Amino acid sequence: MKTVISLFVLGPLLWLSFMPSSCACGTPRVLSISTRAILPDDYAQRRVGEVLWATRGTLASLTGANEPLVCRDNGEGVPVHIAGRLAGNEIGARVHPTAVAGIGIRVMVVARGQTGGPYVRSIPFEDYFSGDLARSPGTRDIALKIELVKTGTATGRSGTAAFFQDALLVFATKNIPDVRVQLRLAIAAPPARCQLRLDNPVISLSPVKMSELNQKGSVESGKLEIGYSCTDPSHLLSLTINGTTTERKPDVLETVQDKNSARGVGIQLFYKNAVVTPGHPVVLPRSEENAESRITLNAGYVMTQKNVTPGKVNTVIVLQLQYL
Repeated sequence: MKTVISLFVLGPLLWLSFMPSSCACGTPRVLSISTRAILPDDYAQRRVGEVLWATRGTLASLTGANEPLVCRDNGEGVPVHIAGRLAGNEIGARVHPTAVAGIGIRVMVVARGQTGGPYVRSIPFEDYFSGDLARSPGTRDIALKIELVKTGTATGRSGTAAFFQDALLVFATKNIPDVRVQLRLAIAAPPARCQLRLDNPVISLSPVKMSELNQKGSVESGKLEIGYSCTDPSHLLSLTINGTTTERKPDVLETVQDKNSARGVGIQLFYKNAVVTPGHPVVLPRSEENAESRITLNAGYVMTQKNVTPGKVNTVIVLQLQYL
């Protein structure tokens, strides 16, 4: 058995009351909320149930309209009917689907002036305002909190999807609609990206005997494990090794020289038994969506001169991942 405790916190809002102005009745006025939500870069890796984006404010600030929500003199305090609607079946804690896979929407309504204290409801719902709030409800008396919530596996692909709810809120008195609130939300996923990962940026090669190197000319002595991942699996990938090469052999990396360094030897890298030439891209297999793929580069010592002296062998390389 699971116990779930939901806590709703709404930041400070400005609440002002005003007398409703005159308006034409019979045809409900339409107020529109148009906003844009930018998902975080790592939204595909976030936990299910985590809030990815949120905005809040009064209807006045969200719609830009400082207006009454009823079209008739309601001095007698006739209950105002309010209905909140969201399309689709609930897929989480008060969360409904959007056009973006793995992303849902949750909308909370907060009103002040209702008899009995603060008024908080989650859409969808139907209810009545009474008391002081029913006499002169306005767009400054109602606040919304709109959230995008992780609901399942997300693709992580870039682009923008539109969410539209024609009748997010409908206010009515005596069964006659007065105001309908629409919600237009553009959900923008960040540009797709790829990244490299090295378990250890310092790679240690095993020492070799001078006699073996003189005899063979090159000796493999270590491996470089490289991980990479992309938020969009459609990318074409390549890896370029950048570093200083020897003058005579452009596919051999030059070593950093000091008094303890070996002479006449360099470092060569191999991928799938083929020499990796620094500065030349190597095509990589496509990564699975939001999953790490790995490749292995073999590294070895190579003679660059006839006379080799023993010592330490150090070189520096820069890995560059290109993706389209």
